[in-house]
Formats: sequence, C-alpha cells, structure tokens
Amino acid sequence: MQKLEKLIERIIRRVHINLRDLEVDVGPFLKPSIPLKKLSEFYAFYGITGHHPLHFRFSGSNLAGSYFLGKCQVDGSIVHGLRRLGL
Repeated sequence: MQKLEKLIERIIRRVHINLRDLEVDVGPFLKPSIPLKKLSEFYAFYGITGHHPLHFRFSGSNLAGSYFLGKCQVDGSIVHGLRRLGL
C-alpha cells in the first residue's frame, strides 16, 4: 500500500510541475478519486509478441509504467509513464 501511495504522490508532483504556471493543486481532486484498497487487490500480467494485431482501449483506468504494442486509446484515465510502441 505504501508503494502505491508513493506512486500517487509522484504522479501529483509531476502534474504540479506541468501546471506550475497555473498554480493548481490537483492533490485534493486526485486522492479521493483513486480507490487504494481496490487497486492493491488486482495485478495485471501479460505477455505477447509482435505478431498480434492489438488495439487497446482504456476508459476510467489507472495506468502506470506500462508499455503497449499496437493501437492504444485512453480516455477518462490516470496515466503515468505510459509508452506506446507502434509498428
């Protein structure tokens, strides 16, 4: 749980850097909207090759430190460190 909380704090700090000119504090908005207990219960493990024609669509998700091969569409989500590898 502590690692997850540290990750959220890091995301908030990065957002603050990007919004420093506007002097906006996103912490009070982000923290209540992230279900920590729910996030700590689930993990995703996956393995694929470059031979799979993939199209990912994430809606209302929390994504961090992920690499995706193929099309990737993200909306209404918290995204940190996402990389899309196109062919």
